[in-house]
Amino acid sequence: MDYKHIPVLEKEIATIFEKVLTPKSIYVDATVGGGGHLVHALNLGINAIAFDQDQDSIKHLSEKLATQGFKLDDKQTDFSKFIKDSQYVYLVNSNFVNLDTYLAKFQIKEVSCILFDLGMSSYHIDSSGRGFSFMRNEVLDMRMDKNLQVTAMDLVNGLGVKELTFLFKKLGEERFSKQIASEIVKTRKLKKITTAEELRGIAERMNKSANNKIHPATRIFQALRIAVNDEINSFQIVLPKAASVISKKGVILCITFHSLEEKVLKDFILKRSDLDIIGKVITPSLAEVRKNRRSRSAKLFILGKNES
Repeated sequence: MDYKHIPVLEKEIATIFEKVLTPKSIYVDATVGGGGHLVHALNLGINAIAFDQDQDSIKHLSEKLATQGFKLDDKQTDFSKFIKDSQYVYLVNSNFVNLDTYLAKFQIKEVSCILFDLGMSSYHIDSSGRGFSFMRNEVLDMRMDKNLQVTAMDLVNGLGVKELTFLFKKLGEERFSKQIASEIVKTRKLKKITTAEELRGIAERMNKSANNKIHPATRIFQALRIAVNDEINSFQIVLPKAASVISKKGVILCITFHSLEEKVLKDFILKRSDLDIIGKVITPSLAEVRKNRRSRSAKLFILGKNES
C-alpha cells in the first residue's frame, strides 16, 4: 500500500501536545490517517485511542506503529489493557461520530486532548483510486469507509437537477450549481457518468468564469465527497460528545479546511457557555505552504473550558 501523507501544522500541534499531555494522559485522535500527529503524542508517554473510518488507514497505521514498538490493539479485544498498561494505543476502525460509544467501552469519562483533522490525506487524493481527485481518471467512489452503501457515482447518476443543484450549492458553495446539475442530467441520458474525468469535463464546460482562482471542478468534488461521507452532519453530532469528555484543562483541536466546517464549529461554540476558542486561529507558515501546498487552507482552532 502506497500510503503517503504530510500532516498539516505538525510543529504547532506538537507544541500544544507538550503543554497539555503528560505521561498517562488520554489522547483521542478522531481522524488519525497516517498517524503523523499520533506519533508525536505517543512519544510523550500517553495512552491513545485513534479513530479512522478508512480500513486502509487502520491497516497502514497498525503496521507502522508495530515497527516502532508501540503496544496496540486494532481489534479492541481487551479493553482492560487500556486502563492497566502504562502506555497503550487502540486503533478503532470507525467514524468519529461513535466516539462516545468507544469511550464508554473503555470506561473513560475524561480525556486531555481530542484532535479533529478534517482534511483528506494525500493517500486518498493520490493513491486510493477512489475518485477523490478530479485530476485523476478514477471511478467516482469517494467513500472513506468502503462499507458505505452510496458512492459519488450513485449520486451523480441518481439525483435530479433540483437535488444536485441543492447539493452543489449547499455543500460546495458553487455559483454554477444549476448549470452543472442540468448538464450532468443531460449527459447521463446518453451515457452513465462513471469517472472523475467525465465529471471534471462537465464542470469545465459549464463553469468558464475568467476570474476562477480554483479549478471549476473543485467545489463539485468537495460537495460530493461531503455528501457521500456525511461529513458535516457527523462533525455537528460529535462536537457535543467531545465537549462532554474533555477535562477542565484539556483542549479540543479542530483543523478545518473550508467555510462549512468553520461554520459548524463557530455555531457550536456560540451555543456553549462552558467552552471558548482559545487564542488566535493558527494557520500554516509560508514555509509550510511552500513545502505542502495542500496545507494552505488549513486553520487550527483550539477549544477549551472557560473559567466560568
